[in-house]
Amino acid sequence: MKYWGEFFPNNGIINYLKNICNEIGKGTVFEFDSIGSDDDNVNFFVGAGTKYFPSKLMQIMKSITTRRTFREYFEIKTHL
Repeated sequence: MKYWGEFFPNNGIINYLKNICNEIGKGTVFEFDSIGSDDDNVNFFVGAGTKYFPSKLMQIMKSITTRRTFREYFEIKTHL
């Protein structure tokens, strides 16, 4: 989710991403210890045991959050 800096403060997207992550954590082995945001990025502190490599974990997270965010905030996809 690169180049989303102008969208993060708007429309509650950060809160939406946090809700998505909490839902993912309930249904999987992922443990979200913290989710934070700066001006133009989101930071996750996630644990998943030894089943997933960190790169695979982030690939899964980015895939799920991006698809669901585009579904909810379709105007972002048209802007990118």
